[in-house]
Amino acid sequence: MVKVCFISHSSQKWGAEKFLLETVLQLRDQIEIVVLLPNNGALCEDLQKYDIDHHIIPYTWWVGKNISIIKGVVKLVHSLFVGMYIAYKLKKMKCDVVFSNTCTICVGAIAAQVLRIKHVWFTHEFLWEDHQLRFHLGKNISTFLMDKLSHHCVVNSYAVYESFTKNLSRREKWRVMYQPVTLHFSPKPISIVAKKNFRCMILGAIKDNKGQKDAIAAVYLLKEKYSICAELFIIGDGKSEYVNELKKQVCEHDMQEQIIFIPYVEFAASWMNETDIVLVCSKNEAYGRVTVEAFLSKKSVVGSASGGTCELLKDDNNGLLYEPGNIEQLAKKIKILHDSETLRNEIAERAYLWAEDNISWQKYNKELCEILSVQSE
Repeated sequence: MVKVCFISHSSQKWGAEKFLLETVLQLRDQIEIVVLLPNNGALCEDLQKYDIDHHIIPYTWWVGKNISIIKGVVKLVHSLFVGMYIAYKLKKMKCDVVFSNTCTICVGAIAAQVLRIKHVWFTHEFLWEDHQLRFHLGKNISTFLMDKLSHHCVVNSYAVYESFTKNLSRREKWRVMYQPVTLHFSPKPISIVAKKNFRCMILGAIKDNKGQKDAIAAVYLLKEKYSICAELFIIGDGKSEYVNELKKQVCEHDMQEQIIFIPYVEFAASWMNETDIVLVCSKNEAYGRVTVEAFLSKKSVVGSASGGTCELLKDDNNGLLYEPGNIEQLAKKIKILHDSETLRNEIAERAYLWAEDNISWQKYNKELCEILSVQSE
């Protein structure tokens, strides 16, 4: 049986980390699995709960925000030595394949190169466009190295594919694989405010590029221009300064009863069952896990026409798209779904069927097993 080492860039439970956990749970009967993490965290707890072999080895990213050249070089040298140490550990574990779960870490590629074993690099992000991160070596050199140090480079959308391969002379190692999603429901009834009006929900990390400000402004416009008193649940965590800035925006519009802030929730699907529609207002979403979760929950989505979102959403078919940053247009799209429950349900049903046909674990597992050289079941 092939033994694969999955390397996570963090021990938290955001989109990429959830995907890693769901992937290893899907493949655990077909491959031997070991997971490396840079520190302790929520992901470690889940790996332990499911009895997945995992180890903590402190390592750093080869990307960052506004890092000086000297500091960047220090981090790269550190990654080089840690990569060699990981190679030593993986040799003792008799691993056959290394799977780096995001492009933010390079230690897996270094370890695989030292051991001369297969390396797969899965990229979930644009970097600058969605997280304001830059490669210490620059994007052109880094993508060249990603290509050279990998047997396969997998990305989660065609938008990310174009972003990373546009300056490469050859692209045969690169492929797009849409990530499936497993819906997680709370084993107990969730505690939620009783729905009084039409309810919208926006889920994810609370930060500027996720578009919570746009959602708040659109709900305010619905009230002022169309006399629609819609509710908005903002679910997620973020830096306190930015969260307070959003709360100030809500208070200025006197919408404290309409707009509710809820910290990160473990069981997103249970919360989606309590809303009418889901908003995806990200300025540049690489893929859109929340979009797929909404599809599978049979909820209509209004999303910004950018990044991977417009690959998943087809306007007036399985969702509604609006121009990023256009508050008036966003409000109008929400109003369309508010005014017609029939249309809302039709769009949600088409979205569900599209997700079932195009983003299944069966299809994904087959492709991934081919990449890992494992016979799929």
